[in-house]
Amino acid sequence: MEFKHTSVLLHETIDNLNIRPDGIYVDGTLGGAGHSSEIVKRLNENGRLIGIDQDEDAIAAASERLKDYSDKVTIIRSNYCNMKEELNRIGVMKVNGILLDLGVSSFQLDTPERGFTYREEDAPLDMRMDQRQTLTAKDIVNDYSESELYRIIRDYGEDRFAKNIAKHIVAARAKKPIETTGELTAIIRASIPMKVQSTGGHPAKRTFQAIRIELNRELEVLSDTLDEMIDLLEEDGRMEKLPKGIILAAHKPIASAMLKAATQIMGPIDHCAAADIDSDAKESDQFEHLKKVWDSVQTEEMIILLDIEGATPCNVLKKYTSGKRCMLVSPLSFPLFFKMLTYRSLSFEELRAKAQEIRPVICIPGECTSENH
Repeated sequence: MEFKHTSVLLHETIDNLNIRPDGIYVDGTLGGAGHSSEIVKRLNENGRLIGIDQDEDAIAAASERLKDYSDKVTIIRSNYCNMKEELNRIGVMKVNGILLDLGVSSFQLDTPERGFTYREEDAPLDMRMDQRQTLTAKDIVNDYSESELYRIIRDYGEDRFAKNIAKHIVAARAKKPIETTGELTAIIRASIPMKVQSTGGHPAKRTFQAIRIELNRELEVLSDTLDEMIDLLEEDGRMEKLPKGIILAAHKPIASAMLKAATQIMGPIDHCAAADIDSDAKESDQFEHLKKVWDSVQTEEMIILLDIEGATPCNVLKKYTSGKRCMLVSPLSFPLFFKMLTYRSLSFEELRAKAQEIRPVICIPGECTSENH
């Protein structure tokens, strides 16, 4: 099967790398070389691109796509967590830019034998991004304890039925091993009320995401290597990694309802969450809720979209975000949300200008960022 993957925010990402023609750039998630093919076009004879990926199919596809630039491209099969070691091995100590396009690729989802998709009945439970790895999704599903399954489905899938799904998985595997994506999907369906299934998208999507993240150590790898990658950058270097997270914050239950509607239109939205603020709750309880929401988004910088400037959610968020790198914008609307979603890789200053294109909008002043947005 041909490796096909559409690079998200391609031109915005490349522009933000601020590419120097003679610079050294690393694509830590090479994939089908969608981003890398654009980077290499902007390099002169002294420039260099180093592409890293752990997926054998991605390495083959990228090698073919970049073959005309072999004089300035080095491709390495490895995980980006080994970036410093791999770069040092080829004599590179500092680079001008690093790119990470995180998550699963279209090719991986569309190749049934890779086992990433819940839309195939007979695909093996695999989900390995690096097929040299021995542990598979089948091992997690059949060998993890009920409490471990509950933990990963709750934390990485954010599924409110995590406990029931874990219980059903353990009960099913006691009768026979769970071997295919179809078998797992059927078990998950049986764990979730039908009325919820009819409105909440595919019932298996969150559990499959959770198992994939656990198996490939996606969040652990990112957390462990961010500082090391920053140290690899020249003083004026740039790293395009996670986009800014987005939190919809509004009076309960407006935020979660809006996010649910958006996901039904667009599918799952990474690094985005809803904070439903209970105006009658204690401030400590509101802060505890916000911490859970904030931690679930898992990005360093945040865009906060608020329903009404000056109302309880706004006042609570201004207090909670003091000292954090974020931007508060009001009033919350679908046009504003989609605009921020499209351009969230931009700087706060650039985002402020984009927000002003939606009328009326208020970029709320406060002390939550060094740029005072």
